[in-house]
Amino acid sequence: MKIKSNSTMHFLKISLLFFSISVFSQTKTYELIDSKLECHTVITKRVNQRIISSNIEKDTLFIKIQYIENCNNGDILNYSIKKDTISFNFDFSSKKIADCDCVFTNNLKIKKPKIKNPVFKINNTHGIKELKLSDNYYLPAEYIIKNNDTLMIYDDNGYEFSRSFYESGKIHSLTIKKNSYNERIVYYENGKTKSIRQSLPDFDHYILREWDENEKLIKFESTIEIGNITPTQEQQSNGAILIISKEKNVKEN
Repeated sequence: MKIKSNSTMHFLKISLLFFSISVFSQTKTYELIDSKLECHTVITKRVNQRIISSNIEKDTLFIKIQYIENCNNGDILNYSIKKDTISFNFDFSSKKIADCDCVFTNNLKIKKPKIKNPVFKINNTHGIKELKLSDNYYLPAEYIIKNNDTLMIYDDNGYEFSRSFYESGKIHSLTIKKNSYNERIVYYENGKTKSIRQSLPDFDHYILREWDENEKLIKFESTIEIGNITPTQEQQSNGAILIISKEKNVKEN
């Protein structure tokens, strides 16, 4: 009888343990108190998905986040809590998927969680991504070597630099990209510039210049009418570095 009693107690302890684990690991879903969503740009390359700010007032958590999601699916449906993780969930069924993504910011209000140091994640059409507090709009700088002859450099301001080299080790080309701007410079092996192509693929615009080895301009092509190469002070303060126009429609870039 004693053996049976011990076996029963052992079974009860194991059952209680599994019950506790099951209850603790359950995911609970909650509704948002408020959400204010904005789509800032459809250019998403190397954007840092992050927490912009977070603070608690009384029993409410105010959190502003930045993330990439399909243009038609930026709204957060609800959030769930499992252990120390808070996941913001998106709708996977009822909305039509667009052929573009967007950089969204969302000012959220949720009930103050009973977690000391919560981990925040988003769960959308791009998968599950952890969000961390950051002041940087773009991802940190990094570099990658491709095919043993190309050096890819990504800075923390959204620029992408790609350099390729001759077998001698001298630079062959330099490509600079940011958002819809693309510039490619090709060099002769003696270091002199062979060509420069500046383009705005999204607008089907480009300027191409080519030189011979004596630095004589031998080719010039342009789909762009230069309206005014020097922006006004006000335009410069808004980030303009060049004014270009086509059919008298001015585009600030």
